[in-house]
Amino acid sequence: MYGFTKELTLLSYVPKKKKTVQMISSMHHEESIDSTKSIPEIISFYNATKGGVDSLDEKCAKYTCARRSRRWPLVIFFRILDVAAANTFIISNYNSSKRMEFMKDLGRRLVTPQLERRYAIPQLSHELKSLMGRILGKDKPTGSNQQSTEILKFETLKNCYMCFKQKRRRTHYGCTVCGQPVCLQCSKPTCNNCR
Repeated sequence: MYGFTKELTLLSYVPKKKKTVQMISSMHHEESIDSTKSIPEIISFYNATKGGVDSLDEKCAKYTCARRSRRWPLVIFFRILDVAAANTFIISNYNSSKRMEFMKDLGRRLVTPQLERRYAIPQLSHELKSLMGRILGKDKPTGSNQQSTEILKFETLKNCYMCFKQKRRRTHYGCTVCGQPVCLQCSKPTCNNCR
């Protein structure tokens, strides 16, 4: 069955029992049947050209930024990001084996301006600020600040400056680079080769 308006054609086609295909086309404006396959021309044209849609869906499914969400605008935003990333990869002529590296680089470039803007906020917790600094490459120890093999130990208990205030962890130990008190849960032991 066909339905026509001034600009669109609606087709309802039943290829098998209990299976209906419905399509809208702005390109076809008459009832025409593909003689080689004996199906409507709208469906024949779609079958010949649908490979791009399937290929894009496959690329988006392989490397996606989508997360489960009940908020539909967020789901649409994730889909837009996936399609934009797939198109950017195609336009940039990257080697297909390096797509994961390209996606990581693209994500890093998209996030860096926001991280730099938030890194400048003085009210951020030290834990969050140090994490952002490591990602941005601003919190790397340099020459004179290299860790020593000596353990910094305080005589009195002090509050760990990395823990949240609610935990109230107290410690005798301190960071050998900055001298701040750090509990053993927040410090990372390393071997002498990694220091």
